[in-house]
Amino acid sequence: MVESVAEDSLQMSKKMICQSCAAEFTDDLPKCPYCGSMNIKGAEAEYMGKLQDVKEDLGDLSELPEQARKKELKKQVKRWGIVAAVILVLAVLLQVWFHWSSNRYFDSPAKERADMLWLAEREEELNTLYENNDAEGILEYFYVWCEEENAFSKWEHWNFATILHNIKWARDNIEYEANGNELSQESLEDLFYNQCVLKGLTYRDDLTDEEKEKLLLLGADILQDYETRWGFSPEGHAKIEELLQEWGGYVRVMEISSIVKDWYER
Repeated sequence: MVESVAEDSLQMSKKMICQSCAAEFTDDLPKCPYCGSMNIKGAEAEYMGKLQDVKEDLGDLSELPEQARKKELKKQVKRWGIVAAVILVLAVLLQVWFHWSSNRYFDSPAKERADMLWLAEREEELNTLYENNDAEGILEYFYVWCEEENAFSKWEHWNFATILHNIKWARDNIEYEANGNELSQESLEDLFYNQCVLKGLTYRDDLTDEEKEKLLLLGADILQDYETRWGFSPEGHAKIEELLQEWGGYVRVMEISSIVKDWYER
């Protein structure tokens, strides 16, 4: 099963990070699978695919007898009208989104100066938290950023902070189970995803060796749970490692979810 996932992954798009919850997923999805935030590229591709299906259906009409063709044409025109209306609405939404995101992500000089000031006032404290391996203190900043998107994302150890979030997310699931609760399939997918984020650190090029070493130390219990929970064969472990290497350490949600689904249904 893991082998088929490896083959399918060659056809997938690039990874992206959700601007709302910092989860990683492939950019062909219409929305973030974790928080539901809209992904413009994926949504546009989905609707354009539907439009192409309609065009192909209309092209097939020439093969039908005259009477049947007229009847089918009426059905297709009606369907075409519905799809065209959806495309029009989508286009308007995309324009609104683009206008909003342009203002959001392309900072004005005033915003850039404010961000520089924000970071300058807090950088010493943030660096102290990093040096002391104070995951809780760093995550307090991270979760504030999730609400208001301040200049924390411009800190030099920002990528380190996002993976601290993955560690905490996984640990919360493990502790929830330890308290006598049963993890759902969705929660198990989340857990496996976050564990694979840690296992993929070796192949990441956006983290320093020091950051990787710190994260592996802070997430040692998460990796231990990975080794004892899933019961993969040595070949299965090797295949997952190959996928993580192929993806450059970034975890693809769809493939990971399918592996857990297969394990869950056994």
